[in-house]
Amino acid sequence: MFKILFEEYKKHKAIILLYVCLCVFLSVFCGPFLSDYMPGVAMATTDAEVTTLTEAETLSTLTEQILGNSISSIAGGYASVVAISCEPFTALLFLGIIETVNRWCGYPLDMMSTPAGNPIVLLVIAIFWAASKLMKSNETTQVFGMVTLGELEKYLGLVFILVLGVLNVTGISTGVMDAVLSAASPESVAEPRAAAWITVISIIWSVFLAVLSVAVYFIIKTVMSGLDVIQMTLSFIPGSAFFFETLKSLFAIFLVVVNVICPPLGIALNIIIFIIGCFLFKTCYNATRYFHNVYIRPIFKRIKGFDPHISLVSKKLPKKIRKYNESEQINCKLAIPVYPLRYVGEEKLRKYDRWWMIADDNSVYFMKKRMGKKRVRKLSWKDTYQQPVYIRKGLWYYEVFSFLPDEKNLSKKFPKKEFSFVFSLEYFYRFNDILEITRYQDYSLIAQAQKLTKRQQREEKRMQRKEALLNKIDSWKMKIEEKKDNKQEY
Repeated sequence: MFKILFEEYKKHKAIILLYVCLCVFLSVFCGPFLSDYMPGVAMATTDAEVTTLTEAETLSTLTEQILGNSISSIAGGYASVVAISCEPFTALLFLGIIETVNRWCGYPLDMMSTPAGNPIVLLVIAIFWAASKLMKSNETTQVFGMVTLGELEKYLGLVFILVLGVLNVTGISTGVMDAVLSAASPESVAEPRAAAWITVISIIWSVFLAVLSVAVYFIIKTVMSGLDVIQMTLSFIPGSAFFFETLKSLFAIFLVVVNVICPPLGIALNIIIFIIGCFLFKTCYNATRYFHNVYIRPIFKRIKGFDPHISLVSKKLPKKIRKYNESEQINCKLAIPVYPLRYVGEEKLRKYDRWWMIADDNSVYFMKKRMGKKRVRKLSWKDTYQQPVYIRKGLWYYEVFSFLPDEKNLSKKFPKKEFSFVFSLEYFYRFNDILEITRYQDYSLIAQAQKLTKRQQREEKRMQRKEALLNKIDSWKMKIEEKKDNKQEY
């Protein structure tokens, strides 16, 4: 899990650092820190007698007020992070509805105001929520809904979390300023050094909470997206998509309501959900990465047009596999990411995990980097299985597969596969090159030949039935004529 998070951090390091800098800047300059705080606290004097608080008293006073403010912010604004991570459209919609009702009723609930409470924002979210649910609740449009509005929902939730972090940073920092000024009464002056330390700590704490909320969103949203992908495998069951979407929506609504009505219970539930998400993260991350690389990215590349000169040796090939190929003297002509969809022979591979199809002059290998001394796991079917390997173009991906031998297949009409890997359609213009390098067979040609053969067989059977019928008719005519001749003789 931590390795995956570190890899994602390296990918988005610039954006994360920019966000941290923005939060620090706002936390420092959102309140009157520079203009009022230092002179205001250190020189809050009146004509009355002034007594200076000790450093311990100042720390105690400020910590009590600031800690209470921070916990209130967590229970208010940050408590919605997990619900938004599960179902951004649903959580934002009902969070906005609750804020609107709370505003109309005179603010009976002590909850933080968010952009979701804006009527225009709420209307836009409601429209997207309805469209998203209609598409994702139907098995026939589920994939399209996940590729389009599903991705929009993911980024909209992230934007809201970023804005929420900024609002909480400014809120906590302003609360620190209020606490510092309230500690400086006409009769006492807060110890400047202690107040300065509390200010710095509050800035670090508020920025940490903002960044932590982004990390929590990434983990929980990855888990939920992975569950969506796994649920796609059950799309052949009528009503399964509708049931799953309804369950997710009810769960998100429950979290929003609990966080608003009973914040302590909401915090406990959020922690439990986060811990469960950490255990499911790796499996769901693999499923999410598979869906993004195989379904989403080819769609956007298709809009621009597939690259006819795309390299068949991916730049993202892990260094461990590169070094292994060099040590084994494998002249790599093909190295593309592939994803298993089922067990491979006797090898139990994790579904949706990323492997690499490596081809040289002699053979084709499937490799995956691993931990420990054996840094690369390698599979090859040239010597193990004698069945021919095919590549076929599907609606969403290319599939590399092989059928079980005839003696192991119970049904010839629906034969089972020995193994199945899929890779992206972005290699559309290099498909023939891949066939040439791997020496695999194009299954579409074989399928066409089989269809033609079956058509010829059906035509031959039809002609045979026609001839048999004509022969029967001729025999009936002959019998009728014989009976007529016999009658004439009598």
